[in-house]
Amino acid sequence: WIFFQAEDGIRDRSPSRGLGDVYKRQELTYGSADDGYRHSITKMSHIHFTAHKIYKDRVIQLGENPKKTFVVGGLGVDSLKKTKLLSRKDLEKKFNIKFKKKNYLVCFHPETSKKNSPKRQINEILSALKKIKETCIFFTMPGADLGNSLIEKEIKKFIKLNKNCFFYKSLGQVNYFSFLNQMNAIIGNSSSGILEMPYFKKATINLGDRQLGRLQSKTVINIPIKKKEILKSLKKILSFGFKNKIKKEKTPYGNGGASERIVKILKKTRTDNLFQKKFYNIKWFR
Repeated sequence: WIFFQAEDGIRDRSPSRGLGDVYKRQELTYGSADDGYRHSITKMSHIHFTAHKIYKDRVIQLGENPKKTFVVGGLGVDSLKKTKLLSRKDLEKKFNIKFKKKNYLVCFHPETSKKNSPKRQINEILSALKKIKETCIFFTMPGADLGNSLIEKEIKKFIKLNKNCFFYKSLGQVNYFSFLNQMNAIIGNSSSGILEMPYFKKATINLGDRQLGRLQSKTVINIPIKKKEILKSLKKILSFGFKNKIKKEKTPYGNGGASERIVKILKKTRTDNLFQKKFYNIKWFR
């Protein structure tokens, strides 16, 4: 097994991403059940590629050999750098839309590790979005978790009653990244707001606990799922101070090249003794 723990955990399973469940990593996501899956896959794997030293340390803490655990950066940055994005004009023509001065992408998924009502949560978000004017709001399909149908139903009801709102079940990678590039912010609890939106030097309003525990850029604002907090954050991200603050912000996941590093390491890796795996004991200081 080769375990890549670098990009965004077990990916949010929204078909709008167009990426699928591709990469795994030793992150923490307090509002999702994915942590247990990551830890389990770690123990079944023999080589580990991580996006950051902190994630490497967690893999070793689980008893994995440091000599078979490597920091390579995030693959998401590689994908973004290699994707030819569509222009604003091309997107408008392709999707028959007209962007406004302010544009937001909403990606909200059920919080699988908590007993929160997804219907109540999405309605709290929608009640805030209803207050903003002269804005285009683009919704993506919630991930395939329990409660997603309730979220989808409320979004569709909202769109029928509000102009300049759009819902997409599937965008695909090129279209999705191109939309991110045109947004003022992404709103919700998708890993995309933590891992990909910061690449564009754009804001993320991260709602609830689903993504808490991941390394984050200063472009990310973490707030509870409350109407008042959402409206406050929407005002903040449009301020000169915030825009100026994030201009030179770098993501914790590197500047690309992860895939090349992985291939280079694999070419040098011996496989004859790879499966003789032993638990690596950390020397604890007490």
